[in-house]
Amino acid sequence: MLKLLAGYSRATLHPNIHSQSPRATIDICRKEWCYYTTKTPYADPNGPNYAIIKHLTRSLEKEDQSAERNEFKVRAFAGAIKALGQVQEPIRSPEDAKKLYGIGEGIARRIGEYLAGSVPKTPSKSATSVSRDAALAELQTVIGIGPHKAGRLFDDGCKSIEDLRTPAYRYKMTPAVQTALEFVHVVQPRVTREEAERVKSLIKDLIPSEYEIQIIGSYRRAQPTSSDIDIALISPSFDDIPTPTVSVSYSTSGKTSGRPKKLFPDVRSYTNIEQRRNSTLQRDVVTVLEKQGLIAGTFMSGPRKWQGIVRVPGTPPGREDSPANLTENILERLQCILEKKGTFVRMDITLIPHRCSGAALLAMTGDLEFNRHIRTLASKQGLHLNEFGLWRWRPKSADSKRLPDVSEEDTVEGNWEFIVGETEEEVLRELGMNYIEPEKRNFAFIVKSGKQKQLSESKRGRPKTVKSWEQSE
Repeated sequence: MLKLLAGYSRATLHPNIHSQSPRATIDICRKEWCYYTTKTPYADPNGPNYAIIKHLTRSLEKEDQSAERNEFKVRAFAGAIKALGQVQEPIRSPEDAKKLYGIGEGIARRIGEYLAGSVPKTPSKSATSVSRDAALAELQTVIGIGPHKAGRLFDDGCKSIEDLRTPAYRYKMTPAVQTALEFVHVVQPRVTREEAERVKSLIKDLIPSEYEIQIIGSYRRAQPTSSDIDIALISPSFDDIPTPTVSVSYSTSGKTSGRPKKLFPDVRSYTNIEQRRNSTLQRDVVTVLEKQGLIAGTFMSGPRKWQGIVRVPGTPPGREDSPANLTENILERLQCILEKKGTFVRMDITLIPHRCSGAALLAMTGDLEFNRHIRTLASKQGLHLNEFGLWRWRPKSADSKRLPDVSEEDTVEGNWEFIVGETEEEVLRELGMNYIEPEKRNFAFIVKSGKQKQLSESKRGRPKTVKSWEQSE
């Protein structure tokens, strides 16, 4: 079980995990996952415990921005928020809260105080402190401005969005932040599935038909909303697949060990303006979508990837009572962008060679923990998995199975050989795994599969080493 879930924890699991029963082992792993995964999820305003989540979120943000920040408290708050967000029944007491994975005595006590209406009042702040907190919160509503940058801006005299728009501060920002500032009050924080599908439909109508268009990310995992629209454009003519820039360390037995080392320094594709203009992505896609009134602003644009803000196409303004299939024309879409009317959301477009489309879909569908698991599994087999494919390291040595004179710290000369990448099934099969539906690529499904495998093996006697948990399906 420890091997099954090793890729899902950022720290060492419970020291006594080997002596635990299968049920206890699963419980420990789930608690560890909740504890160490600190990214706060989106809280459904209609959820039964939304008020408690908001209360804990305020406590998390206060602790996270404190000068005496306690990393363990931040993680504890984040784990509790995640746990509460997955519960469909209202929490009515501290005892109810303690039954959830990721919530301990301290958090349960805070929840009990909140429910009883006896939450300790925070010391009153001075007018200056309140003003600073409010200003920092307002500045951070701009995409690309975090707590540290907001703090520097405040110290330089920038106290509001309006101050940020003035030349004294605006032109100190990167072009991406300037674009985000222009749309700060109109960009939606979440995107519905229906909105993502409308954007995809318009893109399909506007760009060359040779491109296969897929919405990836949390949309492909069947989530109801997402933070942005992730578009994968699979091109049969674009065949630029870069070789990995990492090497592999070998032990004296010839097996890979540790993290991959750099084969040579990262080689990024730095392009000038002319090269970007002539790139396939810019010529066939970005320029077209700008002229047709879909793209409203650009954060970054390169030969492989574009990021920015788009306006979701809808019913023409003033004709909301018209038939549902009536859509805006180009002039109406462009005018709405100029006037900031309609629904604006963030979007990423990634150009993918057809030969590595399966590996790219795996990487960009997620979730994060699933990707960490399969990449760790590849590494243990002496392979390297990235968004461009599954690769095998070919040493220059004639005997690639045993290198007795090479230590773990040394780097063996050689090159990466492309194995597979065109379909997700091929990549997973090469790793010894069955295909996993996108909506099942999450930690909960992993735990369930691991439990079934443990029970199955216990009936046959002593558990045997397995290659991966997916073979139990």
